Amino acid sequence: MKNTWIHSAVLIVIATFVLVLAQKFSTTFIDWIVDSGANSPTASSLLAPIEAFSILAPGLLLGWFTRRHPLVVGAIAGALATFAASKIFGSTLNSHLLLGEVIAVAMIVAVAALAGRALRYRFRPSS
Repeated sequence: MKNTWIHSAVLIVIATFVLVLAQKFSTTFIDWIVDSGANSPTASSLLAPIEAFSILAPGLLLGWFTRRHPLVVGAIAGALATFAASKIFGSTLNSHLLLGEVIAVAMIVAVAALAGRALRYRFRPSS
């Protein structure tokens, strides 16, 4: 694609979809761990890294493929994904908690996208 704006819009849509799926799978996996009665310290220590990885991995991939403005593209994708996940999967958060979660995920995905872009340039073959 030659147009950077269309490229960014397509990436935002794809990243939003991937982030929603990643959040759903991580929530399902965390619920499965909690429901299985695994109250051991090992099981409970896995919850935060699983949730963080479900946000960071798509953000890094988004940054790898973003041509320009990875912070903006990542923030938009993260915010849309969190808002969409709350509406699609019926989250019962009130508006203040939802707004805080949207902002937090948008910031995390934005920084992960910036890191993904930096990794792309770091591992680029020199000319």
